[in-house]
Amino acid sequence: MRPPLSWPLLVMLGAISAGAGAAPHNLAIRGADVSTLAELERLGVHYQDGTRQGDLLTLMRKRGLNLVRLRLWVDPKDADGKPYGGGNNDLATTIALAQRAKANGMKFLLDYHYSDFWTDPARQNKPKAWASMNIDQLTEAVYQHTKTTMDAFAKAGVLPDMVQVGNEINGGMLWPEGKSWGQNGG
Repeated sequence: MRPPLSWPLLVMLGAISAGAGAAPHNLAIRGADVSTLAELERLGVHYQDGTRQGDLLTLMRKRGLNLVRLRLWVDPKDADGKPYGGGNNDLATTIALAQRAKANGMKFLLDYHYSDFWTDPARQNKPKAWASMNIDQLTEAVYQHTKTTMDAFAKAGVLPDMVQVGNEINGGMLWPEGKSWGQNGG
């Protein structure tokens, strides 16, 4: 039997820890969400610091940022296979961005949306593939998705340093089964 649906909130939390003898300032987190970076680069966006153009993650690291937030959606494509946009953060895209961050000496926070697209206080839509599942099936799907993706990050050599479960989940997630309050997100 799998743990209850709420267990990921308890067991998936991580923390950045300083190495032995590290100065306390090493605990400071200075980061940014760069989930849309790959999509923006494909669209031709360039980044610069002053007059010098360069890789955004390299530029950010030089400015003292030490962590990136990367969201992960289950299947960010519509029924015709067209991406929704907003970063198209499937597993492959998220792993590639995590590898770039780690190559720049940065840590990364993985944000599981457990949805195919944006989640927020007004919408916590289940992924298309999970739409007709009952609570037991949904619990198993969350477990399998989490395990499979974590295994993939491990295989790629980029385990997250921190994990955020859900996005803006004050009213619960995976509605309607996981809704914890209000009728319209509040």
